[in-house]
Amino acid sequence: MIVLQLFIGLLTLVVNAFFVGAEFALISVRRSQIEPQAEAGDR
Repeated sequence: MIVLQLFIGLLTLVVNAFFVGAEFALISVRRSQIEPQAEAGDR
């Protein structure tokens, strides 16, 4: 049972780290780079 709890805790930590990295990527990108691409229809 303890192994399962540790695994769930570690999994939660890894998922949280992924979302923090994604948030930093969205915040750090410049709006001046995104707007022309959005208007051109680039993904």
